[in-house]
Amino acid sequence: MNCQKTVLEHIRQIAAVEPNSQDPLQLEARLLLVAGHPAAAVRLLGQECPRVTPRNGCMMLWLHTVAGTRDMEELHRVAKLVERDGCSDAKACAATDTAIGDVLSRVQNAEAALQYYERAANDEPTAQHWRRVGQVAAAVGAHAEAVRAYGHASQFGDADSALRHDLDYERLRALTDTLPKK
Repeated sequence: MNCQKTVLEHIRQIAAVEPNSQDPLQLEARLLLVAGHPAAAVRLLGQECPRVTPRNGCMMLWLHTVAGTRDMEELHRVAKLVERDGCSDAKACAATDTAIGDVLSRVQNAEAALQYYERAANDEPTAQHWRRVGQVAAAVGAHAEAVRAYGHASQFGDADSALRHDLDYERLRALTDTLPKK
């Protein structure tokens, strides 16, 4: 506990020297996480992140911290705030949506992650973004969507053998889904 107080004093000193920086806030939140107080870190970030400028780093830390609590309602609320703040142009939106999708995937919410990956692919169409959509769609059983995404990915130059395999496999799975069940 004494060490934690010392670190907190140093964080306060940094804040006094750099009053407009989000770094002290992030350091304090990380200190709370290390000390085993994730709820306090979520509260701190929730109160302070909207007030700092720039806030993208703080908002992403808030999102990761909320993800650790597994409070899905709060996670989706914060994800929307992060998306709002992180979308200054198409490339920034794609990066933000991919990061949100990665966080949602980490907490086993692949269906919600898929929506963010699709947004990223639409904002910045690249083979990598479309492959990610295909992978997640396949994982959640949306095989027709996976075929569509892998098809988009293949339009960005020569499709490698792995992409062709994934596309063919998902076509077969999508076709199988349309057959009547016995």
